[in-house]
Order: sequence, then C-alpha cells, then structure tokens
Amino acid sequence: MKVTKNLWISLLLSLLLSLVFINFGSTDTTPSFKVEPTYYTGRTGGIFYVDIYVYDADYDLHTDVFAWQVYMKWDPLVLDIDDTVIWGDFLDAPRVGPWGLLTANAASGQKIVSVADGSKFAAGYAVLIEDDSNSEENQVASVLGTQLTMLNDLVNTYTVAANGGAYPQPDLTPTALVDHGWGDIMAGTTSHGPAPGAQGNGWLSTFTFYVQAEGETVLNIDWSFTYLINGLGETKGDEEGELIKESGYFLLPKDEDLNADGAVDIFDLSSVALKVESGPGYEGPEDINNDGYVNVIDLTLVSLQYGVYANY
Repeated sequence: MKVTKNLWISLLLSLLLSLVFINFGSTDTTPSFKVEPTYYTGRTGGIFYVDIYVYDADYDLHTDVFAWQVYMKWDPLVLDIDDTVIWGDFLDAPRVGPWGLLTANAASGQKIVSVADGSKFAAGYAVLIEDDSNSEENQVASVLGTQLTMLNDLVNTYTVAANGGAYPQPDLTPTALVDHGWGDIMAGTTSHGPAPGAQGNGWLSTFTFYVQAEGETVLNIDWSFTYLINGLGETKGDEEGELIKESGYFLLPKDEDLNADGAVDIFDLSSVALKVESGPGYEGPEDINNDGYVNVIDLTLVSLQYGVYANY
C-alpha cells in the first residue's frame, strides 16, 4: 500500500513538473515597448528623463526590428518636453540573417566579394563585410550574379571558415515631432534598404521633461499607436494587442519627500533635523505644516510617512 502511495505521489510530481516546463516553453515573445523606470517624481522647475526600450524582438518569429515609431502623450499643463531626443543604439545592435554569406575568401588588396545571394545588393549600397576577427564598410560599385565588385580595395581578408558575411549597411534616419501645446511626441527610426533587422532587447530613445506645475500625468505610449516593421515587411502594432505597451507616470512627490526622489527616507528626515529650531517665519520645505517653525512636529510628520513611495 505504501509503495502504491509513493508511486502516485511520484506521478503527481512528474505531472506538475511537466506543466511547469510546458509553461516555460510557451513564454510570450510578443515585442513590447516600455517606459523605464515607470515612475518619476519632481517639483516645479525640475527636469527628469524618460527612456523608451523595446523587448523581445525575435528574428525567428519575424518580429526583428527594421523600423520603429512611438507616440507618447502627457498633460501639457503639468509637463513640457525638450525638442532634443537622445537616440538609442537598438538598430546598431548585432543583426542576424542569411544575407550575403561569403561563398569564397574575400582577399585583402582586391575589390571582389562573392556572396551567397547577390540579389540582396545593388550598386551604391554601403556594405558591411565582416568575420569573427575584422569588419569594414565598403561601397558596392557593381553586381554580377553573386559577385560584388567594391568601390575600394579590402583592407582585410574575410573567410567562410570565420563565418564571414556581408550585408547592406542600413541608412538610419531618426525623426521626432513634438507638439508642446497638445503635449505629445512622435519619435522613431527607419532603416532604409534590405538589411537584416535587430533582435532582442534595446534602448530606443530618451526624452527630457520639464515640470511646469504641480500635478500628475500619465506618460502614455498607448495614446495613438506604437509600431515596428519586421523582416517580412509587415507592420506590427497598429491593431490592438499586437504589441505590449507599458506607459510611465509623473507623480507629484509628497511634501515630506523633500528631495523629490520619490521616497520618504533618511535623507528627508535628515533635512528636517538639520533645520530644527528654525523660525519664526521660516519658509523652507522643511516646515512641513507651514507654521513658520521647524520643530518636532515636522520631524513627526516626516516619520509618519517614512518609507512611502511618491503619492502611494
């Protein structure tokens, strides 16, 4: 009887483990666009930075990124934005794909590069030729079948054994359009030419925001649409549910959060403690209850909020 019971327990454990592994194997790899970090705090006159990232771009699932665009909206009475966008490095990430694998050694001092599929190239393309040791950019002067004749002699020798490859270097054209009155920005980058797309996770851009007035607002990247163009030339993201989008939030910090870093902590308590016995008529932020004095009452008010994050 005991043996039978142990057998049933073993079978049950095996079933549970198999369900766990099935779960792990079916992880959702839909690309997502996210604001990081999600929450920001600040006082009037301050600035903060919003980073936009993409996650789970996957070459095998045809969600590798050739072009992306993000729309974000916020309350223009609370925040304004700098017109300058700091562009990320995602489309400069390593690319994958079968484009232009070398069919023979490409020797230094000559202009000839033979690739597996010359149809992917045309005269005038800037081409990146690489192997595990070296890489260099050159320009295609002419194409004959699978043979590329480059504009300039190669500096290095590239071999099949070294997993050599050649593909068109994309022309990346960042764009950004800001509407200060409505509180929105359209930002994106397009890769022109048949270059393999970028995959994985990466930084897309950074925006600079100015705090104009007290208040709160969502930094909403789901306002209009967010999309990417994949290796099949398909646009993803216009339809609901195609891409995951995680917005951010600007939160007015509590009065007890004197340094507006989003948390009431030892730094805020110390700020009040250093000003104790100030008054009468003191007008600094350390006077939490605005009675003109900094005293044990203000210390108590900060202590009661200790450990609280932003307005939550």
